[in-house]
Amino acid sequence: MNINKLILKSLNKTTSLEEFNALEAWKNESNENLEFLKAMQEEHNSVNYKDFNKEQAWNNINSHLNQPIKKIAWAKWGIAAAILLLLSAGSYFYASNENIPSLFKTQNTIQNYALVDNSEIWLNTNSEVQYLSDFKTERKVSLSGEAFFDVKANKDNPFIIELNSSDFIKVVGTSFNVVNRDDEFDLTVYSGKVEFHALKRVINLTKGDRIVKVNGSFTKIRNTDKNVSSWKNKELIFDNILLNKALTQIGKHYSVKIKLDKSIDISKCYLRSKYTQESITDVMLELSKFFVMEYKQSESTILISKLKCN
Repeated sequence: MNINKLILKSLNKTTSLEEFNALEAWKNESNENLEFLKAMQEEHNSVNYKDFNKEQAWNNINSHLNQPIKKIAWAKWGIAAAILLLLSAGSYFYASNENIPSLFKTQNTIQNYALVDNSEIWLNTNSEVQYLSDFKTERKVSLSGEAFFDVKANKDNPFIIELNSSDFIKVVGTSFNVVNRDDEFDLTVYSGKVEFHALKRVINLTKGDRIVKVNGSFTKIRNTDKNVSSWKNKELIFDNILLNKALTQIGKHYSVKIKLDKSIDISKCYLRSKYTQESITDVMLELSKFFVMEYKQSESTILISKLKCN
């Protein structure tokens, strides 16, 4: 673990949830670590980047190196702090002068990111969010895949998510889950207000509203699905719902294909249960206790050959 890099990413608010937890663990190892991190945060917040002199910073580092060291540990931290501040300022200039957008991307893991405005994003697997602005005069990102947004309120600077060349989502401060993948679109609002701009019209949504894309058309409904963001909170809730629907949600949650033999009729089967961080194997074993069921499970596919309601 490179603690200097973790601290730098923390100061620039680009740490993932895993990196944040690692930094928290390091901070709690000793009071020295805690005090150093506090000092770094205070120094970082007080730096005037416009007046930052990189040459002078290096001279300060050299002067520390040439001085007698009475307290070796704190001298080491002082040098590291100076280097980190220099790197932090350098990354600021690089981002602002070159205007290169940051990219958050996941493959087989779910990640949590903090943006420069203190908004948070949870990215589902195989998804990406990209900065399209510097977040000073404008807050704008693009999304491909699925993400849960918890947007910091700023009435003077709305938060915009570009979905394609014409459609976008506009909010001030709110939380919502959105899927934007190929021809699939699903937007569910959990708090605040959301403007959905598409097909040259604006659809306003509030808590509990949902928009889904069906056959190329957008339909606004009230959300009754408790598992829209199950991928984020690691929880599946089935309150006496049709088993066919439950199996679809289980398959999506665990990224497996659940297939039923054509002879199986489960149109009158219902499921009432709750799963919190159980494996797909544990879920299938429990379903076998609820129903008369026979199945074969591989890494990415579950074939159900027999299923009857009790």
